[in-house]
Parts: sequence; C-alpha cells; structure tokens
Amino acid sequence: ILATQRMMDAATRMRVPRLVVASSSSVYGPTSGGPSVESDHPRPASPYAVTKLAEEQLCLAHAARADCPTDVVALRYFTVYGPRQRPDMFTHRALMAALTGQPLRLYGDGHQRRDFTYIADAVAATIAAASAPTDTGIVNVGGGSNASLLEVINVAKSLVGRDIQI
Repeated sequence: ILATQRMMDAATRMRVPRLVVASSSSVYGPTSGGPSVESDHPRPASPYAVTKLAEEQLCLAHAARADCPTDVVALRYFTVYGPRQRPDMFTHRALMAALTGQPLRLYGDGHQRRDFTYIADAVAATIAAASAPTDTGIVNVGGGSNASLLEVINVAKSLVGRDIQI
C-alpha cells in the first residue's frame, strides 16, 4: 500500500496523464455464478484480494483530487493464461499433469467456473487502457465466456491425448 501511495504521489508530481493499475477479479469475492460487472460491490475473500482492492481505491482516490492530473484506469483481470504463465496457475498445472502423467491437485469439486482470458487479449486491453480516451474508473478484462475447471481438464486431456489423474 505504501508503494502505491508513493507511486501516486510521484505521478502527481511528474504530471503523469494516465496510469493503468493491474487489479484482479478476485476483488469481487465469491459470486453467484453470473458474470461480475464493474458496478458489483466488491467482497474480497483473501488477503490478496483485499490488497488489490486497496490499491484500486487508493489510486482512484488520488485521481479524484483536484491537484492530481493523473487519470487512473484499474483493470480487473480475470484468470489470465498463456505462454510463460506462472507454474502455480491452474491451466499450467492441468497441462503439465497431462504432459507428465503426474496427478493434478484439484481444490474443490472442479465445477467452479472461471472466465479465462488469453494473455494476448489482456495485453491488448492494457494497451487500450493506456492509450484510448476514457475517464478514470474500473474496467473488467475477461475472455467473455466461462468454463469449469473440469472443462479445462478435459481440454488439456484432449490436446495431449493422455488422461489426467486427479
């Protein structure tokens, strides 16, 4: 939080016109299964989600000040996947389980649904947020459809041609 405060102070001092903040869909917390929209009330359920929401709010509060020339666009990314993905993320773990034959640890029953966003789409959204004329605010960045974790496992099995032990 202190680093975010310092960044916003520096942006104000340097008269930075726009700042894109990388946030997360995790700020919404548990959902009823329908799509999350920017106007939904955040209910963060983890320390990570709380810090992402605090980061957003701090930046938006700075941007609202009369002496701050910086517009802030907070992008709430939904489950980004693709090349060079962190190895602890689910899509990577599912593909590695299919490739190596190692068991896949699944938390929950696999029916949890996620809006998966390909990395190239997340990058395009970030570039657009940095350059397109828009007001300060929050924007969801998602793939536009959702899949269950079991569906992702089935895709990995199909791509690799090997069963996955869970």
